[in-house]
Amino acid sequence: MITCEADRSQAVAEKYAAAWRARGFSGAFVVHKSQYNSLTGDKNWWVVCPGSGSYNAMRNLLPQVKGYYADAYGIKADQSSNREIFE
Repeated sequence: MITCEADRSQAVAEKYAAAWRARGFSGAFVVHKSQYNSLTGDKNWWVVCPGSGSYNAMRNLLPQVKGYYADAYGIKADQSSNREIFE
C-alpha cells in the first residue's frame, strides 16, 4: 500500500484523491485507517492511495508518486503481520 495524503475529514481526503486522479493516477481512492491512532491519538483519519494492485504494481507506481513526494515509500504487509518498507 502507498498512501500519499491523509486528513481527518473524508470530504477533504476525497478532494486530495481527485487531485491525484487529475495528475494521472486514475485509480486513486480514499480509505479510512484507524491504524494511525498510535501516531496521532486520533482514529479518524482518511488516507489517499494513488492506486491499488499487486505488490509489483505498487513498486512500479512508487517512482511516479515520488515525482510529487520525493520522500514517499511503500509498505508491504502480509497476513503474518510482517512488514517490508520499499523505496
